[in-house]
Amino acid sequence: MKKIVPIVLFLLFSAAAFGQNLVPNPGFEANGVLPDTIGQLFRASNWSNLNGGTDWPFATPDYFHKNGNGGTALPNTVFGDVDAVEGDACIGFITFNMFQPNFREYASVQLNQTMTPGIPYTISFFLTNGSGNYYGARATNNIGVAFTTGQPNQLQREVVPLNPQVEITAITHNSVWVQYTFTFTPTQPFTHMTIGNFRNDANTMSQIVTSGWAIAYYFMDMVNVSPTAPLPADQLALRQVSNKEAVVLEWNIPEVDGEGDWALERSKDRNVFTTVEAYQDAGSLMAGQTLQYEDRTAKPNVEYFYRLRRVSPNGETFHSDVLAASFSTDDLYTAGTLYPNPVQTEFTLEFATGEAGNLNLELLNLNGQVVFSEEKSITAGDLLLGYNVPETLANGLYHARFTFKGQRFVKKVVVQK
Repeated sequence: MKKIVPIVLFLLFSAAAFGQNLVPNPGFEANGVLPDTIGQLFRASNWSNLNGGTDWPFATPDYFHKNGNGGTALPNTVFGDVDAVEGDACIGFITFNMFQPNFREYASVQLNQTMTPGIPYTISFFLTNGSGNYYGARATNNIGVAFTTGQPNQLQREVVPLNPQVEITAITHNSVWVQYTFTFTPTQPFTHMTIGNFRNDANTMSQIVTSGWAIAYYFMDMVNVSPTAPLPADQLALRQVSNKEAVVLEWNIPEVDGEGDWALERSKDRNVFTTVEAYQDAGSLMAGQTLQYEDRTAKPNVEYFYRLRRVSPNGETFHSDVLAASFSTDDLYTAGTLYPNPVQTEFTLEFATGEAGNLNLELLNLNGQVVFSEEKSITAGDLLLGYNVPETLANGLYHARFTFKGQRFVKKVVVQK
């Protein structure tokens, strides 16, 4: 179950509670032996795959290192082209596999110290699918984090029946590293953290987004679990500046007690935040200044949620209050990219709107005949919409005609099976 946690000030925080990432080996740099083939997550010190296996039929996440061998050497691994966020190492795991129903890979670790119930924590990690040479063609939702009071177990490769406390509920695919951040207040003294997809195939959404196998594969780096506290809203004054073409935000860097790295984060649902801009050592270099950011990736008429994150030189994590912001145009929607194109069996459409409604698709051949149609009931927001094309559809050029609230747009589609 996802938890949306209001950040409140705990005056009884001890100094020892702050300034520490509870995750040992968070960047996977430490190892006893370098990886020399796939499936060797266990060679990253402190990390476990839950099942103790090293090869099929066990689920075996992968360990990558700049000096690895057997397809594990960064940046050109057997699973995709990628560099570590920092240092020389990262890991990778499967969240969905069409060849093996309910196949799941998990990365698990015992925390450096037990989490304190009632204290909010910031949970963060970086994800990417790589920049090319894709192993997995698919993307999924349901990448989650489950905290437990002991080490979970996986017999071989089945879904581990845990209820993640934080979870990315939207389909996620990125060719660059993206940092995902959550806030979570534990109710128990959790000792272990496990990352992966805890939902079965029937409750997991997947879409084809690149070339590759019918598998969803993710690289991960820089995992963090840290106690957190609020930033002073009156000093920051995070605010939206009027602009008709983009979301523009301003805030103040405090004159004092603002040292460290700052980041502006954005969310579509107030739950999962991603970093849109980072400011290294901003508290020292920009103390007392007013910063402005123009979010050109925000779609018109869609409400987004923003907050600031500060990490002090001692590793303390602080978050601001959340600010809802949007900008308006006369358009009802923004129709983005349709991919992959050429299409084999499925395609995804980027679509953003400030209004809920029905989106109708008609797929037309070059003679103008409708060979396939589908209507989706969609919510307001910045969306990724998946469509399956009929197996009997012949190869060739088609026009995808979409209609939303009486307005129409057309995309070219090449079917190539």
